[in-house]
This record gives sequence, C-alpha cells and structure tokens, in this order.
Amino acid sequence: MNDLEALFGKNIHVVTERDLLDSGELIEPFPKEFPHMLITPGVDAACKHNGEDTRRTYQQVVVPLLLDVATKWNAMTKKQRQAGSHVLEHTAAGTIWFDGNGLGGLTIYHPSER
Repeated sequence: MNDLEALFGKNIHVVTERDLLDSGELIEPFPKEFPHMLITPGVDAACKHNGEDTRRTYQQVVVPLLLDVATKWNAMTKKQRQAGSHVLEHTAAGTIWFDGNGLGGLTIYHPSER
C-alpha cells in the first residue's frame, strides 16, 4: 500500500491512456511513425478543418504539429517538463497544450479539453 492508498483508500478504477484510445477520447493518428503521440478529438477536428481550408491533406497538417510538439518537448529540461501543461500557439490546430502521457509519449489537446 502506498501513501495515497493509506490516505484515500484503494482506487475504484484508474483510467489509462489505452482506455481513452479504446473509447475514442484520444486518437493516435500515426501509431507507426509517431508512437504514443496522442491527440484529442478537438485537435483532430481542427486539423481536418484546417486541411480543408488550405487544401492540405490531413497528414500535411498533423505531422508538422506532432513534430513541433516533440521538438519543444525535447528542448525542455526535466524540471520544465514536470511544471505542468505546455503551450504552443499559432499551430494548424490553433493554440494547443501538451503534456507527457503514461505511455511514454505526449498528449496534445485544446485548453477546453483539459
């Protein structure tokens, strides 16, 4: 038993990223090329909409977004990564936030989807 269990009791249910992927609440757009890089349905829809507006394919919109997030994450120190949500503005999906996830990758979302 860990300290949290001693204080609050056993967890009734823990929701994992895998559970959220299975339910459709998270999307892994390119699992082979970008494993564990997850996006929310809102980010997915914004990327599709941007692609329609600019006549770019979904891949041409999402891949640069994933690369931008990964680049920013890799440039951060461990302390910065642990500080909470991180923001990228002016992306194809608008302003997005991102955090590390339990799969060892990153989850990208709109602030309203937190």
